[in-house]
Amino acid sequence: MANPRYEGRIGRLRYFLSMIGMAILGGVIVAVWGAFWMPEVEGGAGVAAVIIIAVLQSMPIVKRLHDLDRSGAHYWLLLVPLYNIYLGLLLLFKKGTEGANRFGLDPLEPYGPEEPEEEAPSSEVVTSGTPENPTARDLYRSVLQDLPPDTGHFATFQVGEGDEVEGWVQVTRGEEASVNFGYPLDAEPSETLRAKGVFLPEGSSLESFERQTSATYALPAMEVGDLAGCVEAIFTRALGVPADSQVKGWIE
Repeated sequence: MANPRYEGRIGRLRYFLSMIGMAILGGVIVAVWGAFWMPEVEGGAGVAAVIIIAVLQSMPIVKRLHDLDRSGAHYWLLLVPLYNIYLGLLLLFKKGTEGANRFGLDPLEPYGPEEPEEEAPSSEVVTSGTPENPTARDLYRSVLQDLPPDTGHFATFQVGEGDEVEGWVQVTRGEEASVNFGYPLDAEPSETLRAKGVFLPEGSSLESFERQTSATYALPAMEVGDLAGCVEAIFTRALGVPADSQVKGWIE
């Protein structure tokens, strides 16, 4: 049975519904056949019914055998008395093999195994003070423009290296945007930011802060330019980093 109609697998429910559907279809075909082509042949409709329904039902039977990792040739075992009852019960009630087998994919996973989300590769480190990004604001805009929103990736901006880091800011974009930055003070950061002239957009809220370590704010969805201005204000006003400092930025 190398016909393409006999290839693949079907599960128990689809098998049961297919058998009923094929029986109904076969009955309709036989009724029409008996009425128009062989009404004068005694018993002809009955013979035709057996043949037509057997042919139609052979397709779901073979596919169900495949689901059990059995060859379609086992179809002919349904002609064996007593064993055909056992095999019929297997076809109706036994669960097919999990995952793909030699006859195809698991019918309970019709689209195959879910493919993992493609991870956006980390970007190269870029710096300000270059022809591409002459100022820190240009760098913020450039990196944030490449940061895909709502993906779990974030942009990191940093001034200095190793033990000489003067400040750092991390940003996510999208409906659940956030800004996380180094916070070297003990006081509650919201009052400190206002005192230093840093006004986060309406709808921002403090999520967490650790004294002399970091602070994190949830932000509303923002345009790249506004987000870049927010990062710049945190660096120059909140952290006191000179505006002409070289800033490094990358996406993680």
